[in-house]
Amino acid sequence: MKTLYAIICLTFSLLNTGCDNEDQNYYLPELEQVWMNSYEEENTSDYKIYRPATVFVFPESRYRQVFEFKKNYQCNYSVLSPVDAHYMDEGKWLVNQLTKTITVTSNTTNTVYEFEVIELTNSILKIKFNK
Repeated sequence: MKTLYAIICLTFSLLNTGCDNEDQNYYLPELEQVWMNSYEEENTSDYKIYRPATVFVFPESRYRQVFEFKKNYQCNYSVLSPVDAHYMDEGKWLVNQLTKTITVTSNTTNTVYEFEVIELTNSILKIKFNK
């Protein structure tokens, strides 16, 4: 009887551990591409619209926010420079399935961006930045 009780307890503890990891690191294959801010389509400040850089034709702009989400939760993101010397930096991304939140961290694990996904398909990424 004690053995059965121990097996049941162990099973429930393993199930709970698996659920926590799944909620904190959810996989979104649609996200894995280069996304550029399509601010011309935004008619409100409540959200930001991003389109795939490889298929969408963007008008000229001095700066456009760019996210490149890669496999294995690696990413690149553009950094705005006050002297127009914009550059790409490397980091990691994490998805929380419960809150539909994506967190982008630098390689030193500092949170750089955190936003809620409002809509995600292969052709649009609509997000709301968390303050």
